Amino acid sequence: MINKNISNDIIKNTNFVQKSPFLKFKVKIKKEIVKIGIPYHGVKKKRGIYVNASKWDKFCTDENVVILDTRNQYESDIGSFNNSILPDIKSFSEFPSWVNKNWNKIKDKKIFTYCTGGIRCEKATSLLISKGNSNVYQLKGGILKYLSSKDNGSNFNGECFVFDERVTVDKNLKKGKYGICFACGSAISKVDFLSNDYKKGVSCSKCINKTSEKQKKRFSERQKQINFAKQKGIKHLGKT
Repeated sequence: MINKNISNDIIKNTNFVQKSPFLKFKVKIKKEIVKIGIPYHGVKKKRGIYVNASKWDKFCTDENVVILDTRNQYESDIGSFNNSILPDIKSFSEFPSWVNKNWNKIKDKKIFTYCTGGIRCEKATSLLISKGNSNVYQLKGGILKYLSSKDNGSNFNGECFVFDERVTVDKNLKKGKYGICFACGSAISKVDFLSNDYKKGVSCSKCINKTSEKQKKRFSERQKQINFAKQKGIKHLGKT
């Protein structure tokens, strides 16, 4: 049903799993899929040249190439391509500001961008081209398409953050080793779970100093409701 209503021009990443990685199916209509402030028609006219996963590593060995991760900092922390520039941004809407601050460093370079599934790169490359650099490329289908086309000796280190209950996937596109902090949404390791800063549903070492006591109290009440639902055998959409 979905495929019948999606243009063939849209790149699709398919990954088979044993159980649904989503708590529920939602469809939302938005002006922007990923917010950056560039209208869709502007993106369609100007966007980076696609580089297939099979050719990505070869292109990225050029010393005059800039490999630019267009994802958020909490995603890049989990895994990235070798020799990437990792912008310290909390959301994609901060990407234009980062480009403006660092433009002199990359304006004359051949820029190769990548993201999770290729969506953010459509807008990121459009922005870079509009700034005056036409030598811009993007990984077709993103990290997920790359991993589905490569073996374990790939140029990608770590795991890939995904926006579902799996949290991360490894190089074989299987559920990764990370869990998630339901207070801040960051992927956290086994070491993070053992930290004194970690309190299920309330805080972790990455956010304990970034949330107010009022927020922590609200998170704590939410977690109590989740625990209560679990004890009663009631399905709760916020389960951890």
